[in-house]
Amino acid sequence: MPLTDPGWNTLESLDEVPHQLQSEIAHFCTVYKQLENKHVEVAGWYSREDAVKEIEASRRRFREDASRWSSRVLPPCRCSRQ
Repeated sequence: MPLTDPGWNTLESLDEVPHQLQSEIAHFCTVYKQLENKHVEVAGWYSREDAVKEIEASRRRFREDASRWSSRVLPPCRCSRQ
């Protein structure tokens, strides 16, 4: 939750997020990729601890990928400005 937003910064757990809002978020997550003809299923809600673990794992994967790419020399961009 945004730490500086007074509408959110008092929430400590998912249980404090209103059920209606949880339903709206789940609905959004199931339909937002439809324009790309992709299917998304919401598997449920997980704890804050699970979210922190996933964020840390994502950051670790990013660093690993970045280190692989940083050792490669990329060709110059052939973009033209208009």
